[in-house]
Amino acid sequence: MRVPAGMLIAAAPVLAPITARRSLRSRYATAVLIAVFCALSLDVAPRVAAAEPAPDAAGVDVVLDVSAGFEDTCVIRQDDTISCWNTIGNQSAPPPSGPFASLDAGSGACAIGIDQSLECWNGAPRPPDGTFDLVSVGGGAACAIRTDQTLVCWGGDGPVPVPDGAFASVSAGDSNACGIRSDATLACWSLWLDSEEQVGAPPSGSFTRVDVYFEKACAIAIDGHMACWWTTGEPAPAIDGTFLELSDRCAIRTDGTITCSTDDGGETTPVAGTFTNISGSCAIETDSTLACWDGKGPRPTASVTSG
Repeated sequence: MRVPAGMLIAAAPVLAPITARRSLRSRYATAVLIAVFCALSLDVAPRVAAAEPAPDAAGVDVVLDVSAGFEDTCVIRQDDTISCWNTIGNQSAPPPSGPFASLDAGSGACAIGIDQSLECWNGAPRPPDGTFDLVSVGGGAACAIRTDQTLVCWGGDGPVPVPDGAFASVSAGDSNACGIRSDATLACWSLWLDSEEQVGAPPSGSFTRVDVYFEKACAIAIDGHMACWWTTGEPAPAIDGTFLELSDRCAIRTDGTITCSTDDGGETTPVAGTFTNISGSCAIETDSTLACWDGKGPRPTASVTSG
């Protein structure tokens, strides 16, 4: 994510898909009814199928920002327009025309325009009015930081209660969110209006980056070390070392290399190189190329450079 000067980076989580076993005809009819119901009743940005899902970043030669969401990966081109491609072969709604300064993809996507207005598409909750510096899209809700540094979160049912005060960074997860206040301390809260689940307190200290991934959150302290915790507040395993950026299970070390945690508690390096920005399973290298990977290792991409 490209962030205005003085701001911190927040990454978006990748969410697990929900599928239904239906015949092609009934699945199509149900999808149409759900789309209409969501757009009219739940006040979310409508889904409109693109004519052809982009297979990858083909045709994009310069990138200013990248964000990998649940299904779609999106980039901001050098001309400030957005290109997205679906990573599992589904069709997705085309992005708005722009121009844009930054974006975030989760379950749907949102982007901040050059004029600092906010637009969302592909099923993301419809955003509030105003001007913004940062946005993070989660599972059923999204959060953003206004230009006055106040925080706002919203879902399909409307606004979500948030902590008071000034914030520099925010990350929306599946059911909860965490942010970094202007004094570098952490705050976490629930994204569900009807939830009785208590969100545990995050660790104390001063932090520069935070990311919420399913029921786990991690943050980078000012000394570069990583701290992780469960949404209950209990400590969670963290990768050893010092880091510059983090997203989901992966992080960029201070030497620019990427490391990711594995299900068995180990670590792996999914792709070689030195990097400056990471989102999900994609990262921008210091030589301005885009690298993406999957569980089997590096995934071929077009030649994409960052501005």
